[in-house]
Amino acid sequence: MIMISLGFCSSTKILYIAPVTSALDIRRGAFSLNYSFRFVTTAVVNVFFGFLVSRYGMKKLIMTVFLSLITYRLVYFFASVNSRKF
Repeated sequence: MIMISLGFCSSTKILYIAPVTSALDIRRGAFSLNYSFRFVTTAVVNVFFGFLVSRYGMKKLIMTVFLSLITYRLVYFFASVNSRKF
């Protein structure tokens, strides 16, 4: 189910690869690598999700995901800001 929803949610993003990459002046491979990394990470976490919930509990898992999301967005922001300097 997760793979289906990821596919439906990202299918519209694929339509805009050429305009976005040309506007940001980055390569298509670098842009697509972001989505590939996200899909692989989601697939790996989904395989072990039941084990993680039973071992750490739902509350700790939600807090870890929340902190990881904040860290991801901060790294993504600073990477895009620093890439414009070069």
